[in-house]
Amino acid sequence: MTGMLNRESFFAAVDRTRGRDNRGALLIIDVDHFKKINDSYGHLSGDAALHAMAAAITGAVRDGDVLGRIGGEEFGAFLLGASDSDAAYVAERIRLAVELIRFRPVDERTVPLTVSIGGAVCTPDVTVSDLMRAADERLYEAKNRGRNLTVVEAGVSAAA
Repeated sequence: MTGMLNRESFFAAVDRTRGRDNRGALLIIDVDHFKKINDSYGHLSGDAALHAMAAAITGAVRDGDVLGRIGGEEFGAFLLGASDSDAAYVAERIRLAVELIRFRPVDERTVPLTVSIGGAVCTPDVTVSDLMRAADERLYEAKNRGRNLTVVEAGVSAAA
């Protein structure tokens, strides 16, 4: 629907990419209060919001980065070769791009769209599951700190 890879294809692409180069960062991008959009304006409006956000995310990443829709209102971005500062910069660029969307599901009223983003930077010894766990933890940190926020972790250790 969004023109992005689905969850399975996204993580397979991340795994293939990591096989060539252990550098990069995983961002998990979650739409803030998405259920409220569906409940207030209907699922067709929710789909339109997802399309608008997918376009904003696509425009905010770099050429060659891997994008996917990994859940109902959750997106993933694997930033090839990204350092922690690169990942933080791209995550913030995504957050701002979504925040700038002027979404009007009904009449002329603008409904704000925001995302919370958690990110984790690869180290050679971590698996994609380790990256996902770490990025997900950062995502929940962003949500707990008030949403519409990015939190990126510089290094991830392998699970015990």
